[in-house]
Amino acid sequence: MDYGGLVRRLVVAYKDSGRADLAEPLGRTLAVVVEHIVDRSDAAGGRPTELVPVPSSRVSVRRRGRDPVADLACAAARLLRRRGRDVRVVRRLGHRRSVRDQAGLSAAERAANLHGALRAGSVAPAQLRLADGRPVVRLVVDDVLTTGATADEAARVLLVAGWRLHGVATVAATRRHHQPLATNG
Repeated sequence: MDYGGLVRRLVVAYKDSGRADLAEPLGRTLAVVVEHIVDRSDAAGGRPTELVPVPSSRVSVRRRGRDPVADLACAAARLLRRRGRDVRVVRRLGHRRSVRDQAGLSAAERAANLHGALRAGSVAPAQLRLADGRPVVRLVVDDVLTTGATADEAARVLLVAGWRLHGVATVAATRRHHQPLATNG
């Protein structure tokens, strides 16, 4: 979905104006994106899915009183579970250091701002599959894909830590062009 007009106003209201009630409708949009990615990566169906939200900074969480991207991921997961999907939200990412606000930064500035800012928990090979042996479809989740810098950094640290990824799911994206994300799934 294009990040402009009404969509932009809704996302900004949700994140910065205390409109937590918008988590469900925005989560529905995210759920559609997740289903599309999972269905494309899992033609046989039935594979469990992990949504890995990009974490808000500690300062943002304190200011907002919540982590809006994690809340969106939870809303999408609830809806998908009601539809019979095996979906859960896992918080595999955290902040290693603080970052500047990304608003107004160029793509290069965003990438530099985020490089090395996130961390991921290490993975044991057994964690790449469920106990019953089924492989997991794992998606990074964010609200808006602007330049791709946040998604790229999240994917990079998860891959370095050994996590297998299948893509990135967002509510909306800007019309800017960015390099495709590298995944190992």
